[in-house]
Amino acid sequence: MLYPLHVLTVSALLVSRVNSLPHVTPRQDASSSNITASSATIVDEAIVNKLEDIRSRWGMKGINIAVVASPEYMGNKIGSIQTGWTTQSIALGQANRFGDAFDDQTLFALGSNSKHFAAVAVALLIESGTTLPNGQPLMYTTKIKDVIPEFGLLDEYAGQNVDIVDLLSMRSGLPRHDHLMGLEVDEVISRMNYLRPSTPFRHDGQYQSLHYIVMDKVVSTLTGTSFVDFVKTHIFDPIGMTHTYHNHTQAVESGLKIADGFVHEDVDIAGCTAASEAYIKHGGNASLIPCAGELKSIGWWDRTDGVTIATTGSAITNSQDMFKWLQEELSPAVLPPTIIPATTTSQTVLTKQPVIPGITSAYTYGLGQYIYTYRGYSINGHDGSVWGQLSHNTRVPDAGVGFVVIVNDQSYGEQMCTIVEHVLLDALLGLPEINWELNTFTELAGSARSQSTEGTDSSSTSQSSSSSSSNSSTTSTTSSSANTSTTASLRKPLRAESVVGYYSDKAYGTFNIQPIASLEDADALLAINKRFTLLGLTLDNDTYYYQNTDSSSFITHYIFTPFDGPIFNVTASYVAPLYPDGSETRNGSTLITYGPGSAVFKDNGLGLFGIWQSGSGVADPQVVEDDVEEKAEVWLKKI
Repeated sequence: MLYPLHVLTVSALLVSRVNSLPHVTPRQDASSSNITASSATIVDEAIVNKLEDIRSRWGMKGINIAVVASPEYMGNKIGSIQTGWTTQSIALGQANRFGDAFDDQTLFALGSNSKHFAAVAVALLIESGTTLPNGQPLMYTTKIKDVIPEFGLLDEYAGQNVDIVDLLSMRSGLPRHDHLMGLEVDEVISRMNYLRPSTPFRHDGQYQSLHYIVMDKVVSTLTGTSFVDFVKTHIFDPIGMTHTYHNHTQAVESGLKIADGFVHEDVDIAGCTAASEAYIKHGGNASLIPCAGELKSIGWWDRTDGVTIATTGSAITNSQDMFKWLQEELSPAVLPPTIIPATTTSQTVLTKQPVIPGITSAYTYGLGQYIYTYRGYSINGHDGSVWGQLSHNTRVPDAGVGFVVIVNDQSYGEQMCTIVEHVLLDALLGLPEINWELNTFTELAGSARSQSTEGTDSSSTSQSSSSSSSNSSTTSTTSSSANTSTTASLRKPLRAESVVGYYSDKAYGTFNIQPIASLEDADALLAINKRFTLLGLTLDNDTYYYQNTDSSSFITHYIFTPFDGPIFNVTASYVAPLYPDGSETRNGSTLITYGPGSAVFKDNGLGLFGIWQSGSGVADPQVVEDDVEEKAEVWLKKI
């Protein structure tokens, strides 16, 4: 049996009510800096210049960094007693298509770094002695059904017994299923009843954003107020985070500059290959501009006010507020002292092996936080991504130093965040230098080469710290199979009458699959064709699509391309708008792909494989043609 090598793998180089809340004392300096800063800098100028060189070499639009250091850290650094926390803003390049430079007031997306706010909110409710409708106190071991009676899972035992910590630490048995992100909170909870698990309840940790959407309902049910209002009142306002929002409309109305996301269009593949070889040969001392292509803005990533995913990924903030949040995470002065330790205590193992052998440990997960070691130092933090913007929050509690890195680049943003994170950690901790830029690119290039010739297993992960995280994905670098050596024996694709039609699933809704030629959105069709043509592929009469018309969804199109008879490649995609420099008006579209997979068409339905992104050490189901209804990750019945 042959299994499809996904055609986009080579694109890696392209690319009851609250009784009383704990006492909190608002910061008196909420309208200004929250520190007594020394005249010294945390990150030396040589490191800042190095980061700017890397940004320029990779053709990145902008990098924004907020760094904080405790008095003890700075005292050790400069050899004198310090009386307050020090902050440093490192703003490199441009924030948006209007030419605004990044600075410490520029608003940017946090993505899944929003999850820590949700975990802290629930911890505050527990700390305060919040009572359930049955009169019992809310606890970390409280079952979700005791708060939300309609909650359930396909695994009935798991649905009856899953508790607060199970969801916050991602061990329900469900893989990612990010395709449901953006639906209304109650709709997500309803559909979770029908999602197929990939591992037994509490057996494996798997990154799962929908768990956090359930927390929205938990908070609103127990407080009688929205999650967004609760967090503003009990976290943001007391800490003095005056420019952090979950509602994107409010962020726009603030009048502050807002970052765009950017993509790399029209990459010169031949030039990129040559530049890559020269870059590696010369130890990183070479330009990668041919790989950069033409930078184009996709504007702000969300088409709504973002409130439906507030708990899992919609927070917007700036460096001034991140100074305050990082300080609170490292040394709580406003929140009760038990809250941060509760969220940064390991609950679940997310990666079975060290993410970077010899450098990091395996990753565990607390409540909205990763916990791991980096070259012997304990790290707390998280990463996050939305279309065109990525963030890393990285803290070294024992050293009293931490930072948030923001990159506004869809194509290479994750690699750049990881490089910057590691360069900063090495510099801040005084560790021997590692050429993270060269290491990252060499691995990226090698991965693309091997996948384009041999294929790779779909459960493989990159060495970056986002191996299990984030509420959205950049172009995937994995495939759903490993055999491309006998393509001559492939069967002809199914005829249109065996593919076109309606398919339905209680979790994923109804797919109306049609020939690609019938797609009426000319911009979308051009963007899809352009991406596939760039990879030497032609979309013909055997290519089909389903357009997701839910305007709040992360996925706008599923594209089905033939592989072998009834087996098709399926690419979940987001057709993003393109904006010329300085323009408010859309001019064209681009295609952003989210994880390759496989589709098997049967007379009675459609089985999807390789799309749900199971956790480290949890094998994806193999693509099969027999018993598809029982073995597929998602089964849509033909109607």
